[in-house]
Amino acid sequence: MDLILLRFLFVALLAGVCYFLHPFGLDGWVSAGAGAAAAGAVIVFELRVRALTLRRLIGAVAGSVLGIFGALDVPIVYMSNRWWRTQHPAPVFGGAEGSGMDKSMIGPFLWNMLAWMMWGIFVLILRYNVERKHQQYATEEAEEALAANI
Repeated sequence: MDLILLRFLFVALLAGVCYFLHPFGLDGWVSAGAGAAAAGAVIVFELRVRALTLRRLIGAVAGSVLGIFGALDVPIVYMSNRWWRTQHPAPVFGGAEGSGMDKSMIGPFLWNMLAWMMWGIFVLILRYNVERKHQQYATEEAEEALAANI
């Protein structure tokens, strides 16, 4: 699960690079004005990688403590475009008065949410079936081992 999270965050960071280059006229993603959200996302990614490394090298407690610090950074990343106004656009959801999505985008937004929910259900069912097969194979191996000892 942790590796899936890291892969997702890495893709999100790469998408941020592509997103910031042209629309904001930035010469690079980490240039001044790219925003605290980008820097915070990099910090979350780095803390998560270090927590996984510590967990493997030292133990679960050290990795978990560092993982908690990484989790504490998530609300800071979420609120950063409200606290520090840089070139990042204003929030669409939960923003100030007058913010919000254009009425013509509500239909595509809902279709997108439905598609992601269906994708999540598909992955959940797939993972369940794979784990169930692993359990069945383990049960068969255990029964064969018991039968061979009797």
